[in-house]
Amino acid sequence: MAKKAGFDIRELFGRGNGRPRGKLAVKYRDPSNPVNTWTGRGRMPRWMAAATRGGQAKKEDFLDRVGGGEGRGVSPAPIAPASVGPAGRRVG
Repeated sequence: MAKKAGFDIRELFGRGNGRPRGKLAVKYRDPSNPVNTWTGRGRMPRWMAAATRGGQAKKEDFLDRVGGGEGRGVSPAPIAPASVGPAGRRVG
C-alpha cells in the first residue's frame, strides 16, 4: 500500500531523526557478579528481582558506585528553578 502511494517504508516508520542512540550509563551492578548490570530502564533483571524479593535487599544496595563504566557520559546539568512573576506566571 505504501509503495503504491510512492513511499518507502523506512520513510514512514524509520527511527526518529536518524541519529544513532548512545549507550546508557550503568546504574545498578550485581556485587556478587559485576558482569550483571542494569541501566534502571525497562523491566528489572532476574538477578536483581531475586535479590530484592522478600525484603532481603533494596535497589539502592546495588547502585554502581565504581564510576567510569562503559557507556558513562557526562551528567546532565542541574535544572535551575524557574522564576515566578506576579500572578504565579513564569518569567524568562
